[in-house]
Amino acid sequence: MFMRVLEGLKALGFVGHLKGQTRYLQNAFSPDHSFSLPGRAARFWATPKLLKLAEQYGIHDGNVLDHFNSEPPSDPLVLRDYGSGRGRNKERGRVIKDYERTPETERLRADMRELNDFLSRFVITGGRHEGYTRDFNLRAWNKGGRLYSGGPNHYQQMPEAERLKMTINGEPVAEIDIKASYLTIYHARLRVPLAGSSDPYARAGVARDVAKLWMLVSFGNSKPATRWPPDMVAKYKKETGERPSQDESKGRWTEDARRLPRAAEA
Repeated sequence: MFMRVLEGLKALGFVGHLKGQTRYLQNAFSPDHSFSLPGRAARFWATPKLLKLAEQYGIHDGNVLDHFNSEPPSDPLVLRDYGSGRGRNKERGRVIKDYERTPETERLRADMRELNDFLSRFVITGGRHEGYTRDFNLRAWNKGGRLYSGGPNHYQQMPEAERLKMTINGEPVAEIDIKASYLTIYHARLRVPLAGSSDPYARAGVARDVAKLWMLVSFGNSKPATRWPPDMVAKYKKETGERPSQDESKGRWTEDARRLPRAAEA
């Protein structure tokens, strides 16, 4: 049925279609064998002719989601396998679809469906949200558990300034930021209290955003970082015009950068 409808829409010039592609890599040491690579899924898009037709019936970019709203994820639970690699070569684990269904997973799934059903009753503008999934890692239901907004270009990928322009039923949104949450949770697990009267990142002796980035890199690699990942350097320079090894008041802070890993190890 889908293929017949697709061929009809293509013949009318309403839909563009780029077929999927399977990819392989030839084995240099064994010409008769090859490795399979991640393929490319088929892609479809509305042509200008279809968009013009829709506009004649009052459907356009500004209200298309009012007419064609996506459904929330059919299974809001996502369980991932162990990842591979380290640092910038680290890859997330594959999604495990055939995990064991237990009373615990059914409880988690029911909670997510209740949340998605509740949020579906509200009109959200300024950003896309098509329901949450709850993602767990390391083949365990107590590792991770963050909520991720579904659909392409969802609101969690937007800059903070753009997210704050969103509304829920016409009311402006507000974001709650828990300051230094990673560092605070880490200290709690070590049973070493972290003074909460001031910002711990601001006490590092270097620019606050640099100290926070260093902590993120170190936690991600499970050890004190001694160098900056290239992609993080590029992003930081794009946002601030400087490298993360610089401080506005001191210029280059090479010695401070060396002190951070030693302080963390201590």
